Amino acid sequence: ARGRVDVQLGFLGADVQARKNLDIWTHTRVEKITFKQKRADKVEYVDVLTGERSFVKAKKRIILAAGIARTPQLLQISGVGPASLL
Repeated sequence: ARGRVDVQLGFLGADVQARKNLDIWTHTRVEKITFKQKRADKVEYVDVLTGERSFVKAKKRIILAAGIARTPQLLQISGVGPASLL
């Protein structure tokens, strides 16, 4: 029988994890994405282990992959979506 597999190891191969232009953070929860004009500029997050809040500025891109429920929620919290929901 197969044991549990860490999400990071199960979905992101060693070649992806070794990329120099990619940071993978665990134990963090994105709180908001801020925009400069129409481009995602900064991600505000909290360390779920310590409760410390911080942010990181994007050098080029932000890839948002927070799941089927959390992705639209984050976009709405960040001001993206139908006006009636914002």
